[in-house]
Amino acid sequence: MKSLKPLAALVGLLVLSGSANAVNVYNDKGTRFDVNGQFRLKTQVTSQNHEMKMNDDGSRIGFFWFP
Repeated sequence: MKSLKPLAALVGLLVLSGSANAVNVYNDKGTRFDVNGQFRLKTQVTSQNHEMKMNDDGSRIGFFWFP
């Protein structure tokens, strides 16, 4: 029976890579500063030697100032 560790790691990374977050850093009397972003990974598992390769797949971060 083949090891399921690479598959389990891949499923965990897929769940993690789909998340997006936002945080309100500053908020005073209607003036606001927000930071948001997404973390995306692309994984590739080879079947011959079970190597796992991870690459960035469009991760991004944004800063928003609302005066």
